[in-house]
Amino acid sequence: MRTDPRPLWKAPCFSEGPCPDACPFPSPQKVSPFVSRIVAVDPKMTQQGHQRNVSLNMSSPRFRRFGDQLRRVELESPTGGKTLSQLSVAERSSLLRSGREPLNSAFVLEQWTRAQMEQGFKDSHGNWEMEEGDIVIVADSDEIPLRHFLAALQYCEVPSFKMVNLMLDQGMEHTLACRGAVVPLRSQVYEYFMDCPTKQPIWMRPNVALARCLMNGEMDFEDVRTSSRHRTSPPRKVAARHLHNVGMSLQDIVFKYGHYVEPRTEFLDSGLDVETNQEMMWRGCDPRAPELGPGSWYMSLRPSNDFIDPRNARGYCVEYEGLRRGLDLPFALLEERPELAGGLLWRGHAELRNPFAGRKGGTNYFHD
Repeated sequence: MRTDPRPLWKAPCFSEGPCPDACPFPSPQKVSPFVSRIVAVDPKMTQQGHQRNVSLNMSSPRFRRFGDQLRRVELESPTGGKTLSQLSVAERSSLLRSGREPLNSAFVLEQWTRAQMEQGFKDSHGNWEMEEGDIVIVADSDEIPLRHFLAALQYCEVPSFKMVNLMLDQGMEHTLACRGAVVPLRSQVYEYFMDCPTKQPIWMRPNVALARCLMNGEMDFEDVRTSSRHRTSPPRKVAARHLHNVGMSLQDIVFKYGHYVEPRTEFLDSGLDVETNQEMMWRGCDPRAPELGPGSWYMSLRPSNDFIDPRNARGYCVEYEGLRRGLDLPFALLEERPELAGGLLWRGHAELRNPFAGRKGGTNYFHD
């Protein structure tokens, strides 16, 4: 236990599409009592380099009321408006971070973008504005830590962080000492709506990191997200919510899947049109729809892998209620803006509007 807890820092990352008012950007009301700063990276390009609109209107009273606690890093495209497919080998190489290799050549812009999160934690002279004992959470905008977990981070020391600090204090080389400086969180996934939890996938993000290993240069914000070198075992309990496609219009979801770093292929993959997204909403949320899995789809296009995993079903990802502590708390966004419930909940909204509701399932032509 810490009697004088250090500030907790949180860095949401970015999503692909425009962000409407109902977008599940982490509600400042939910996290502000527990953090010193929220940094939102808002790029003007997609992961493939296509132009996109910024997500946040910082002049909105919704965000302005938090002052310096909420900071946006607005990123211009480093490719000069070119898409990844238009870049030369040298131009792609210029996006690589020093000493790092990309996951593959398609990820160079996404990884560069994530690394820029550090701008929100430095002053105009490039000096860190956080302390070595601080904790950073690196998340996409739809990955939101539970309130009770944020409170616990302030007052309880993460065991692996304690060991990292001990080894660094003893002068151990950073590469060895900072192994264990990142803890992935187990998240409950919700598909399309806030009342549609699913049992798969088991989503191990966002990621919690010890600031000391970011400040000493051993890792950067992209490493926190994807590198396994610094990662320790995740906790068994659910510590976050992953609001997958929640609060996005059907058109925004189509835009998102057309501009991913791993884009879906037209005429082969679902998600690139309104109808297939509506069917996946129905299958994921409606208890009267056929169980999730490979059968009884109307579409001839292959649904998202998550929807045809035979282990998937509606419900929570952990069986025991004690491991789901905090998920029974109301969503902060709905507490603050209850008028959004009609658009963010399946019951009472989509079940009345979705063209598949009330149907029994059809014959699919895709291969499992």
